Amino acid sequence: MGRGDVAGSGKFGFYPDDEEAYEWVRQGDAGEGNQRRCVEAQVMDWSDDVAYCVHDVEDAVTSGRIDLRALRDPDQQALVVALAQRWYLPDFSAELLQEQFQTLLDTDWIPQKHEANRAGLAALKAMTSRLVGHFVRGVHDATRAQAGPGDLARYAADVVVPDYLRAQTAVLKAAAAHYVMLSDERRGVMAHQTDVITELVQHFTQRPESLDEIHADAREEAIAQGDEVAARRAVIDQVASLF
Repeated sequence: MGRGDVAGSGKFGFYPDDEEAYEWVRQGDAGEGNQRRCVEAQVMDWSDDVAYCVHDVEDAVTSGRIDLRALRDPDQQALVVALAQRWYLPDFSAELLQEQFQTLLDTDWIPQKHEANRAGLAALKAMTSRLVGHFVRGVHDATRAQAGPGDLARYAADVVVPDYLRAQTAVLKAAAAHYVMLSDERRGVMAHQTDVITELVQHFTQRPESLDEIHADAREEAIAQGDEVAARRAVIDQVASLF
């Protein structure tokens, strides 16, 4: 890996009826193949990553799903690092991920343990504030170092995420995934949710008369045009509107 990763790489997809709006949003120097993200989208992506990894860890600690003492156990660390590499950064070495995991733990930001009292909750809020500031400041400084001063908008620059920050956010995301998303309790909940959504899609597909008017009209128009994808989208939008 180089000094940092440009957050604006990747591919995009959209429904055909969204193409006009998509092209309007993408006006400007989006690069060959129209694949480059504007700086505003890159900021949003990084903000989402930071919020996800920091607040999910905070919530998991508060709910008792993450024991902060376990994060300092070598065997538990190895599990988290392996998941971070497998799910988020397969191009990073386990050694680098472990190093950056330890870097975070060596700060005084992450409490040694959590107690369910006012002092414990205050310590978690302080952890969240410090981590968010650390991740935002690091990317701000790296981006300015590459792009220089002045207004940065649209395709004037790329958001630069240094490798050490990518590694640190990845291990925090992996910690939340390991102790929450992949727990037996959560697996059971997700399996049930999958069954519910599948049954709802099947229901509205087989009984289109039960669709809300707006989704029924969209489905009928799509069928009239022979557009099976758009017809399916109307059903998916109906299910999404229930949650």
